[in-house]
Amino acid sequence: MSTEQANEARKITLAGNKFIAAGRLPGYTKSTASTYLLEQGGSLTWALGKDDTDTIALVGMNPSSKLMDKILARGLTVVEGDALVTLLSEGEVTLEKEEGESLDALIGKARSLLGETPSSQAWADITALVDRCSDEHLDDFIAYLEPQISRWSVGARGNQVDQYFSGKDGELRVAPKTWLAAILAGDRSPKYRLVHGINLGAVSLKDAIATKLFQTDQLPNWRAFDIGRSHSSSRRGKAFFQAMQEAKNLEKLESLTVRDLEGFADELGKVGTMPALKALVVENAPGEVFKSAWACNLETLHLDMRDLPDFLGSASNYTALRELRLTISSHYYNKLDPAVCFAAHKVWGQLETVLLLQGEAHAMRAFCQRLGEAGGVKTLDLSACHLDISGGPGAELLDELLVQTNMAESLERVIISERFDATTVTRLEELGLEVFGPDGTPYEASQQSGEAQWSPHALAAGEEERRARGLLDVTDALLYEEPGWEAWEVVVGVADGLREQLPPDEFDEAMKSLAAALEPWPVTFRRLPLIWSGLLDIPAFDTRLLLVKTLDLDRLAIDDQARAKVNMLQHIAQSPHIGIFEHLTLNAHSAQKGILDAYDQLIDAMKPAQVALGSYYKGKDKEKVATFLTGKGIEVFQPRWDYSQPIKAESLADEMAQRAHLNIRLMTSEELLTLVSVQDLDHVVSLKLSVGQYSNPSEIPFEIPEDLADHVVAASWKRLRRLEVEINGMPSDHALEPFARVADAFAAWLSNARPVVVRPALNPTAADVVFSHKIVEAGVYGRAYGGSLDVHLVEAPERWQELLGNENLRASMVEFNRSGWMRSHFQGGEYIDSLSTLAEAMHPNLRANLKVLKGPMGSDDLEQLEETMQLFPQLALLCSFINFFPEGRGTLLDAFASSPSTRKLSAFLPVIGSGYGRDNARKPLDKKEQARLQKGDGLIPERFMVVSNSILSNYL
Repeated sequence: MSTEQANEARKITLAGNKFIAAGRLPGYTKSTASTYLLEQGGSLTWALGKDDTDTIALVGMNPSSKLMDKILARGLTVVEGDALVTLLSEGEVTLEKEEGESLDALIGKARSLLGETPSSQAWADITALVDRCSDEHLDDFIAYLEPQISRWSVGARGNQVDQYFSGKDGELRVAPKTWLAAILAGDRSPKYRLVHGINLGAVSLKDAIATKLFQTDQLPNWRAFDIGRSHSSSRRGKAFFQAMQEAKNLEKLESLTVRDLEGFADELGKVGTMPALKALVVENAPGEVFKSAWACNLETLHLDMRDLPDFLGSASNYTALRELRLTISSHYYNKLDPAVCFAAHKVWGQLETVLLLQGEAHAMRAFCQRLGEAGGVKTLDLSACHLDISGGPGAELLDELLVQTNMAESLERVIISERFDATTVTRLEELGLEVFGPDGTPYEASQQSGEAQWSPHALAAGEEERRARGLLDVTDALLYEEPGWEAWEVVVGVADGLREQLPPDEFDEAMKSLAAALEPWPVTFRRLPLIWSGLLDIPAFDTRLLLVKTLDLDRLAIDDQARAKVNMLQHIAQSPHIGIFEHLTLNAHSAQKGILDAYDQLIDAMKPAQVALGSYYKGKDKEKVATFLTGKGIEVFQPRWDYSQPIKAESLADEMAQRAHLNIRLMTSEELLTLVSVQDLDHVVSLKLSVGQYSNPSEIPFEIPEDLADHVVAASWKRLRRLEVEINGMPSDHALEPFARVADAFAAWLSNARPVVVRPALNPTAADVVFSHKIVEAGVYGRAYGGSLDVHLVEAPERWQELLGNENLRASMVEFNRSGWMRSHFQGGEYIDSLSTLAEAMHPNLRANLKVLKGPMGSDDLEQLEETMQLFPQLALLCSFINFFPEGRGTLLDAFASSPSTRKLSAFLPVIGSGYGRDNARKPLDKKEQARLQKGDGLIPERFMVVSNSILSNYL
């Protein structure tokens, strides 16, 4: 229900009333708004006091979510939107209660929703229908809905609201935020009978308001309770748990979720008002929480691996426990001893169902070994496990987990995820196990795990010859076992490489075959790269666009300013190739009318099958955009995210021999020696390698062996297509030499690799700089058509000039920077402010392949901008530090307008934080400046982008 709908029809005047402002009021600053209301006979505050029950809330742009939670939970009258404008301009406004829809219309829509599989979206749509129902028909509508929806579970994973699948508005039968706030404000409505779950973390409230939840009689079907996270704004104190002990409305509660509880676990354990409690979810809570009065009633427990030692100390009391949901997170695993976590205990023999979340191979082996010894588990749920369980290595892993541990002897069924394929499903069937999909339906090897799934391609004939000549083949893009962001990086790099190598007709055929191979991919992975966005402006169709299905505005460096954003969106909508997109991801920090209108034009031109909200939406803006999409008949798409898990040291050598994708963090010298002595790695497709933890780079991660070079072999990397290495640990007073040994060792170990994509460390140390020089010298960048290179100008000029002039250096992106904290390790660096100087130092091979360039630009560069741009025939993105704003802004625009070579740019980004930012010139192009660019043959005005974050890795 909108806040305006919630208000009774009433006349509100500025005179005689006390107001609180949430967000920026249109046309006013804080001081001018306060002065204006005082002049009109009212008063304005920006914070709520304890007794502000008669205060009226004026909700403007970007209100604080915490303040809005308080406003809603206190039931304050809210004035927003057009009503707010009227009140401020005319001094009064009448809030009319909107007429609800007819009962027949509502039931018709609800019948359609109830006919679908229960889902978060269906629940959100049903609650929205309820909020549109008039008071006159509400009882009848709820009477219709209640028996229909009673078969729905509380959470998306069953009868509990757990830490992995809940915590958001819209989950199955969990009260929406507005409903929860209204209940706390004392609202009474039959609609609350539909609610089975309460997530108190949905609102940021102190105990004084939160404890009102235990006094309400409006939740007769309350079954699941998440007490919320105990952050500073809503930390639960002793009074909260004492109020729970006296609650009269928790007698039907079946599930309790406890997160980030910093104290008072003993008080929670004393709560005796939950006699029906059967499930407990624990995340980052003190061990005392397991010593509860209701432990003997619990049938289901969900906890993190790090909580197991505390749980086992009280596990004898959990006599009814039959189901365990365990999160095995690699983030905490280094600090844990499996022998302690999975110590012998009779509780393991009680378990009949186990659900594993996230996952880490070594810990899972230890856990399954203990379960196999106990011999009681009948159902193993791996639908939320992030490990790659596919192909031959996946089948071998299943044998280790189920056969070698004897788990298969008691096991009857396994619930799998889409990470399983025909090979691993067949192996489970061979073990005599029933296999079910995540939705609970039987699953056979002939189903989705068969031919319809994406499968990696073999290398084309002539690979060795192509490697020697630095050439590519379409199959270089098709070596990943499953779609993903890293796989898409490689696809883009290969497509760009083939564009440079093949004649037009052959290139077009190659792109058609690649597009056909990508058909099984989810469209969300096939997003338009920023460096290809300029292809939308060219009338002739570039066949690289056949590979693209998604326009992700989060990744297009759209200008931060609202007016400039609108211009850019309108520009994209007018592209002759706009019809290639099937999926659209919106992005904005606000939902102003002009932006929504531009989205309207874009969607009408594109006609996407799916629309998702980007990562920057929140609060009222998110609601407005969702409402806008609903009005266009579009259901918001919710993409899912996967995270790869690092390999741990205990199984390093074995897993390196099996896995196609290595994500390794080295924490000991023994691991380092093991790593660089492995030679046969032809099966590896991607390598992400870290040394130590960057969280404390001032520490030496471990002792670097003096004889490290004696252990290094030049490994074979026939299939490696993506490489990312970071060497952490560089105390300012410590010598570079030990870390240089690591860089030398890695460069020698990788010397035979020719990856398509090379990514430098995001937060580089001096050792990373040494490593980059070494792998360039070794020729690793020999066909890095999608690779990136950081050039650090703290080095002596002859050092970085040698790097740039190396004929083996081929990269898609080069960034120049002056990392100040590296100066203690390097000597002789000079201040460079000339783009042309750096361009002259580059080898022609590098300039010919470069797509992205980030470097300094001085006023002298503008005089020869066209000549400089012609040195980079493939350049798509120029991101420059500029030291002459604002006085040189006009000269800059004239130079770009008169340089035809700048027209090819997908974006020009002046770096915020240079002189440009300090001179307060951070503003988009005005109409005169746009006209200035339009008069020439150069940069398209909409490609001049002012963004607050110019870290290119955010976009590429």
